[in-house]
Amino acid sequence: MRTGSIPEDVIQSVLEKTDIVELIGRTVSLARSGRGYLGLCPFHSEKTPSFNVLPEKRIFHCFGCGAGGNAIRFLMKSEGLSFPEAIRALAETTGVAYDFAPAPSEMTEEQREALRFIAANEEAAKFFHFVLGGTEQGQAGYEYLKRRGFSQKLIDEFEIGFAPPLRDSLLQFLQTKGFPPPVAERAGLIAARNDSTDYFDRFRDRVMFPIWDAAGKIVAFNGRAVGDAQPKYLHSPETTLFQKSKVLYPLHLAKASIRKQRQAVLFEGMVDVIKAREAGVENGVATLGTALTETHLAMLRRYCDSILVCYDGDRAGQAAAHKTVLLCEKAGMKCEVALLPEGKDPDEYIAAFGPDAFLANVIRNPVSSTKYKILYLKKEHTLQDDGGKLSFVRSALRIVAALESPTEREHYVKELAGETQYAFETLKQEMNEIRQKVRGQGDKNEIPWNTDMNEKGSSAPAVPALRPAYYSAERQLLAAMMYSEDAAKLVQEKLGGEFHVEAHAAIAAYLYAYYAAGREPNPSGFVGTLHDDALEALASSILLSVPQDAINEKVLEDCLTEVRKHDLELKLKQKQQQLARAERAEEFAAAAQIGIEIITLERELKQLGQRI
Repeated sequence: MRTGSIPEDVIQSVLEKTDIVELIGRTVSLARSGRGYLGLCPFHSEKTPSFNVLPEKRIFHCFGCGAGGNAIRFLMKSEGLSFPEAIRALAETTGVAYDFAPAPSEMTEEQREALRFIAANEEAAKFFHFVLGGTEQGQAGYEYLKRRGFSQKLIDEFEIGFAPPLRDSLLQFLQTKGFPPPVAERAGLIAARNDSTDYFDRFRDRVMFPIWDAAGKIVAFNGRAVGDAQPKYLHSPETTLFQKSKVLYPLHLAKASIRKQRQAVLFEGMVDVIKAREAGVENGVATLGTALTETHLAMLRRYCDSILVCYDGDRAGQAAAHKTVLLCEKAGMKCEVALLPEGKDPDEYIAAFGPDAFLANVIRNPVSSTKYKILYLKKEHTLQDDGGKLSFVRSALRIVAALESPTEREHYVKELAGETQYAFETLKQEMNEIRQKVRGQGDKNEIPWNTDMNEKGSSAPAVPALRPAYYSAERQLLAAMMYSEDAAKLVQEKLGGEFHVEAHAAIAAYLYAYYAAGREPNPSGFVGTLHDDALEALASSILLSVPQDAINEKVLEDCLTEVRKHDLELKLKQKQQQLARAERAEEFAAAAQIGIEIITLERELKQLGQRI
């Protein structure tokens, strides 16, 4: 029987089949370090690597900012996904089969309405496609597509259609299919005049392109005017299903090729993507009338680690490509740029020179992100006068100085020397001075060391503090409990919830419940059940610092004794304070009783001390 939550065996299967090193390695450069891997944390700025990945335990942890967890938590943090979305993405990657759609009885009202919107969009797409190919009203749209070089195969593959110039043809059609005007309006298919019930079709006299989400569901439309109507391109309004910053066209068709090639080709327009796909570029996608965003890149990082930018060759396209390069570099993704002749877009290039020339001269002949930044910089300067040339060279050297590879730095300095006629050694010296100056300034954005949680559950001090013995003992006990159900039962019997650090007590409570549900020991799987950033980070930190082979029966007994000892010390301190108050109040009988209790506690402490 289906439940509202994803079954535990599905979650465990996804975690077991996910190569966490490969997953994180898409966005973080990892180097082998002992039994794990080390790299620069993607969640805060740092110069010294403190981001650890342990494949044996299927966890990651950053000792700089405290981020940690399993593969699911990494996707949630790095790509801004919800828990179900992260599992769905990993399941798709690892081939774990599961129907993530909730049963109708378990759906929220928002989920039910989303399904209604999708159904309405599907019917609208059929309507538009029929009008294009089967009616006289669609002839204008069909002739426009033929002039633009669209074959029938492309029209059918991308379900292209036509919205007739009538006021309410789609409105009436949707009503016959069971979609009342208010539903069609909320789906973005029709509109109402001045908040009234005077409904009319939003799209009229336009070639219609369905827009799909990554799962292949139609979530919106783009309408291209065939006449002089404005705007030239009209998108569906944003809805619960459709936000431009979260959609890439047509990702559902391109994602398999993107994953296979480990690269996505970015275009500016939908027509460019379609024509490029026909030419053989199956890993192409485009944004929808908006600049590329970090959200878009996070979506692509699920499938690849490299971007090829193929924007229009005009001034606006070059500027957009430059911004995209900078955004990709910020996100830690490799980026190259395919160059088009001035003023040409991909569609025009393919029409003029053919698909083979497009693949050979454009797609397979890109320049690096560094080269493109220098070329873009060159267009911003007048190199005919000394002032412009000097300004260009110094700006270009700052770009080159940021490169980590000495070979790359030398390559680009040589290119600059050849272009500007300045001596290679002079440029190299200035570039090295820039590097030294930048290094001297340090990383002002670097976040100070910050790990774990203190006894009140807040962040630890920026400078690592010396922890008391009971603190370390509790961490070791929690590690033992994550590794072994027997250890968890022993700790539950001896301590229960009597941990002195609040966060430790919370993790212990989760562990007791975890094993009570009949689950097997699985550290990474347990971490994923916490659903709390701070607790997941703490649990992964504990697993990282306490290896399984460091736990044995004697260690367990010593840790339990240490925690018990601290408990007695706290009670003893409390009794001593009570004794002092009783004596000041001249309550001698009470003082005598408290004194006996103090002697008992001191005796117990002495006995515990002999065990350690």
